[in-house]
Amino acid sequence: MEEQILTPIIGSEDGQAVLSTWSIKVGDQITVGQIIATIETNKAVLDLESTKKGEVKELLVSAGSEIADLQPLVTVAVE
Repeated sequence: MEEQILTPIIGSEDGQAVLSTWSIKVGDQITVGQIIATIETNKAVLDLESTKKGEVKELLVSAGSEIADLQPLVTVAVE
């Protein structure tokens, strides 16, 4: 079954942030709590941790793109 990992509610004033870098690629196996990306807001740089365990099927956002709260970021084939 495939599920998505969403942007957390970041709490920035405008709800916007930038996905700076991915730490994963399609085909990688990820675990819950693993750092999968870095997110930058106007106030902080945050590590995004996986909320799923399984194989990365698709990165839905390119590095350097603006993202919003609760936006789908990654599709994972969960175990």
